[in-house]
Amino acid sequence: MFVDEATWRFIDSGASDGAFNMACDEAAALHFDLQVPLLRIFTWLPHTISLGFHQKKNELDQVKCRKNGVGVVRRPTGGRAIFHTEEITYSVIIPKTHNLFSKGTLGVYNEISSAIVTGLNKLNLNLTLKKMQRQDDGFASYSNELACFSTSAMYEIHYDSKKVVGSAQRRFENALLQHGSIIAGDKHLSLFNYFSEMNKPKKKIVEKLAGRTTSISSILGKKVSDKKIVDAVKAGFEQHFGVSLKDDNFSQYELEIVNQIKPKYSN
Repeated sequence: MFVDEATWRFIDSGASDGAFNMACDEAAALHFDLQVPLLRIFTWLPHTISLGFHQKKNELDQVKCRKNGVGVVRRPTGGRAIFHTEEITYSVIIPKTHNLFSKGTLGVYNEISSAIVTGLNKLNLNLTLKKMQRQDDGFASYSNELACFSTSAMYEIHYDSKKVVGSAQRRFENALLQHGSIIAGDKHLSLFNYFSEMNKPKKKIVEKLAGRTTSISSILGKKVSDKKIVDAVKAGFEQHFGVSLKDDNFSQYELEIVNQIKPKYSN
């Protein structure tokens, strides 16, 4: 177990299904005995749509999802639907005993987001952490019912006013969880194909939503490997927080906790 505050845990847990990925986040925030923060990087297999904690599952066409082999899972955090495909997901757990925990929701959000910006800009992306303007009421009424990337928090990671990273945060009694999606390619836009007929947005709304996001590959005009993105994010955290991220794996005890929680997210 780590005791050096200048060293954080780093786990690249690779590709897993939605139930495992969300069980890991819940287990780490609620049950792991973390002495220092944990940064986990992961992807999704099969590609999965995650719903916000309070979002209704009937907003999606469940039959179409199953037919196309697309997983569906509910996140332990709020927000709207995200299609986890051609993206890298990060998860940060801050234990209550760490000084970052006391910074407040927005303070921690901006610290973590700044670390991601620092890292991704090592790929020559020229991203900024930008304070967002209030959306016009007409468009907001649509976007609030649709995808996470269509809506904005107070500050967001942007390129040319287009969202590149979407994040959500939740505080538990003994730890804070923030996780988010880093858009690597453009397949996330096919999320709109999986909304149920009663929730399917009009074509002009889909076009507006698409115009509010971009991807790493679109910015650079070429595909960037997952490894390069992961390495950049890791370096960004080390530089921003002035820490060393030590490569690690889940312990057997931790995996047992994850597997106990996983059935909750498999339903």
